[in-house]
Amino acid sequence: MILQSLNEPEIKENFFSIQFSIFAIVLYDRVHAARSPRLQNNTYK
Repeated sequence: MILQSLNEPEIKENFFSIQFSIFAIVLYDRVHAARSPRLQNNTYK
């Protein structure tokens, strides 16, 4: 069902948009944590 809906162009674009948003949030969180000395030890274990 999910794979069938992914064949729809607009849903596929929306899916990639959501994936990019999640990636951007995780990346921002990583950078923010790396800049904070208090969280740096927990980030890269």
